[in-house]
Amino acid sequence: MSCLDKNDHPNFNCCKHPCPKGVILACGREVDEVDQEFRRADLPLRCPVVLAKLFIDTTSLCKPLVKIDFSTLIRYEDNSAVPIILTFKLFRQCGRGCKEELESYKFQRGTFADGFDPNINVSTRDSFGFTFCDDELCFGECCIYTVELTEVQITSTGQTIVNNIKINKSAINAIAQDLCECEL
Repeated sequence: MSCLDKNDHPNFNCCKHPCPKGVILACGREVDEVDQEFRRADLPLRCPVVLAKLFIDTTSLCKPLVKIDFSTLIRYEDNSAVPIILTFKLFRQCGRGCKEELESYKFQRGTFADGFDPNINVSTRDSFGFTFCDDELCFGECCIYTVELTEVQITSTGQTIVNNIKINKSAINAIAQDLCECEL
């Protein structure tokens, strides 16, 4: 008896295997790190900073769905528990088209209570990441995806503060799959 013989197995449902679709895996790279100390809230970090970049060629796919995964490590040190908000943005540029913002993400650290306490020291190490599905490509194209640190907000009552932010080990990866139905 064959293990796939439906005549010998009355409960065997013979299903047609879905038609295989094209799949592409692309790995990006870290472009830049942030490692900066500043002593006052009115001295912003240099922005924007391109943290990671990915190139993917989906020309072999007729209606690609691209899943982007980004991750990074963030170290925040502060001698006054002043709140900080980092804004990360995901961009896409395809062919010779314009750079488009796809999504914006926030990362927050610090004490968000009223007042200033010079006796509080904060040191955190966090992983930060996001996943984004891009289904806006009508036809396969060559595209570049980038993640940028675009803004650093520091809430301070004007006192002198010492902050250090380090963002490193950024990684960006993509999986693209063809959404078109198979033609038989």
